[in-house]
Amino acid sequence: HKYEFDWDAEGDYWFSQVELKAMIQARQDDAMILRAERQIKVATRDDADALSNTSHDVFIGYKITEALDDADHNQEVSIRGIEHFVHPVLQKEMVRRKKELKKSVLGYSRNPQMRRLDPSGNNLAKESESHSQWARDVASERGIKYCEMKRGGGRGAGLLKKT
Repeated sequence: HKYEFDWDAEGDYWFSQVELKAMIQARQDDAMILRAERQIKVATRDDADALSNTSHDVFIGYKITEALDDADHNQEVSIRGIEHFVHPVLQKEMVRRKKELKKSVLGYSRNPQMRRLDPSGNNLAKESESHSQWARDVASERGIKYCEMKRGGGRGAGLLKKT
């Protein structure tokens, strides 16, 4: 079925650059308020840098659980959806993992031998899936936590338990 797009109504479908910048700034301002309430310093983004792989993963898992379990006491500003801005170490981890994924995709696209050996991109798809598994797990955990909180189920045991 063919959908005719009404280009005269284009502004109703997408945000302008000004609107996007304003939304980003509002999220950053909200995160600043929430960080101040929780006494979280921006410099804490480097807290996991010196940890070994296993300790790093446990620390990040703990921070995710802590962020998702965070009670929303502020009536004006909610942490929901901006956890990674409030907890800078999570934002740094997201960026690190995104760079790994981008590196693997660009490596594939720039290597003619890899493209020749895997013309359909199945190996790239598997590798990309493994790189993005963490983000899917966090999104699933977020959904579970929010549903539990909406139902009044409290903290519950979740996929990313505090260790």
